[in-house]
Amino acid sequence: MKNTLLVTRTFSSRSLRRAALVVGLGAAVLALLTSAAPARAANLLSNPGFDFVGPVGPTTSFTGVAASLSAAANWTIFHNLPGTTRTQLLPAPWGGKLIHVYTSALGDGLVQVFLPFNTGPHVVNAAARIYVVHGKVGIGTGNGGNTHIDAVSATTGQWEVVHAPNGVSPANEFIIYAVSPGGAEFFVDAATVWP
Repeated sequence: MKNTLLVTRTFSSRSLRRAALVVGLGAAVLALLTSAAPARAANLLSNPGFDFVGPVGPTTSFTGVAASLSAAANWTIFHNLPGTTRTQLLPAPWGGKLIHVYTSALGDGLVQVFLPFNTGPHVVNAAARIYVVHGKVGIGTGNGGNTHIDAVSATTGQWEVVHAPNGVSPANEFIIYAVSPGGAEFFVDAATVWP
């Protein structure tokens, strides 16, 4: 009886040591794999999914030149040419919200300044999910007023992801503008700028 107990205890101790060794090795391998995998960079934009309403409500309209508030928090309307821009937050079919933009002039649309002028990363990538009803829409990332269009929509009547690296450095401003004469009507969701 004594021998059986001793053997059982020895076997149990050995099993526990093996289990501890396996768990320890598994944790070490997991830590190594996690540290070797590149971390996904954070989105530099605030309210990138247009889920939060701006200070003047879920629908806005602006006519003139210069800047005004949009329907989405942290996003403004900017007009390079005289025109009218209307914005409205709507439920997105996949959950959350999206923004509907109608603008009557070339070079007018949405802007987000995400860092102070003359600061920011030198290289970023930007993207936005855009559905163009009519016209063409471009995105761009750059340095304040020195931000230009980096990529242009290719289709109408369907969702597409428009993406491009920044054309101007440093990157601190993101634009989504009509790039066709007479403006454009479009929906936007999932705007992203990442280093």
